[in-house]
Amino acid sequence: MKKYLTLLIFPFLLTSLSSCNAKPKEKIVKNSEYILYQNRSYGDHYRHRYDICFPKQNDKPNGLLFYIHGGGWVAGDKDGFKDTIINTAKEQHFVTAALDYRYADLKEVHYNEIMDDLKNCVDNIKELAKENDLDLTKMITIGGSAGGHLSLLYSYKMKDKSAIAPVAAISYCGPTDLTDPNFYNQSDEKFKDEIRVLLEKISGTDLKGGTSEEEKEILLDASPISYVDDSTVPTLIAHGQIDEVVPYSNSVSLKAKLDEFNIKSDLITYPNSGHGLENDPAEASLMEQKVIEYCEYLN
Repeated sequence: MKKYLTLLIFPFLLTSLSSCNAKPKEKIVKNSEYILYQNRSYGDHYRHRYDICFPKQNDKPNGLLFYIHGGGWVAGDKDGFKDTIINTAKEQHFVTAALDYRYADLKEVHYNEIMDDLKNCVDNIKELAKENDLDLTKMITIGGSAGGHLSLLYSYKMKDKSAIAPVAAISYCGPTDLTDPNFYNQSDEKFKDEIRVLLEKISGTDLKGGTSEEEKEILLDASPISYVDDSTVPTLIAHGQIDEVVPYSNSVSLKAKLDEFNIKSDLITYPNSGHGLENDPAEASLMEQKVIEYCEYLN
């Protein structure tokens, strides 16, 4: 299996915001190796769009790899996966897709609305697959940082509502427990405030006065760890032990909860890396092998 299955990690805070609020036109590319739909619409909002690649040589007809971008829930887009979805479809013969979802804000869009976006996109993918004579029945969600959080949350919270059943989830440094006090153990007050604002936007909760019991309930409702039970899908996690953005303790706690319910899971710890997983080539190689292993759930 080629390197294309290894997720491109997006910086949590430094991804550029989209500058255009107009939805680009759909484009279809067909050649001898694949059919690529770009900017296909799945809703009315300008960010309701996705790219999907159907390999012409398709010996794995039921499997979808669904990529979810990072960017702190307020930035980033699917275009970072353009090469990934094409090359993975060509080399591995899975159907591959990546979407844009509405950015979280302090008013209308929080985790539930983004879950709706993902569900509506999967509905559209299911119908498009049928038009291409495929019945997609299985998918793996993959994401880094905020995309890792959404990958886990969708596969855990929405598994019984999804038109294509999640069979595994893969997260690179994704938040799993938004009540973790280590989110606030930052020496830089400005950076600590930026983290707080992002947690407010995704949860829809005002955290300026600390976290009351009511606010903790909302934060937990937005946390993947809250949905772990004996039917949770197998889960692969990568996390840097010195991550300065998403506490490493988030992934440790999730792994412990998965173990409690005897769910197949792996936590690959990058001991010398921060949020970019930048300093541990041996662990990166192990993670690539584990991604290959987890993709067997699509077969």
